[in-house]
Amino acid sequence: MSSKYDRNELASTRRYLGITQKYMAKKLGLSATLYSRIEQGTRVITVGEALVMADILKKPVDVLFFADKQHVLTKASQNDYL
Repeated sequence: MSSKYDRNELASTRRYLGITQKYMAKKLGLSATLYSRIEQGTRVITVGEALVMADILKKPVDVLFFADKQHVLTKASQNDYL
């Protein structure tokens, strides 16, 4: 999965719901440090991780991770995925 995602949406949704980074890390089978790196944007996430996070945070994957939909569509079309 691309590292181009809205880190602010991920972190702010988690905080709004009162969910800790430690809880998210545990649910993902990661250390708290690795989860923190996801929110900092320094660790690339897998599709599976994105799906688990979206489920926990009760938001669609595209809302959490593809806030810049134009960027995603541009990259996809450049790579002939569309």
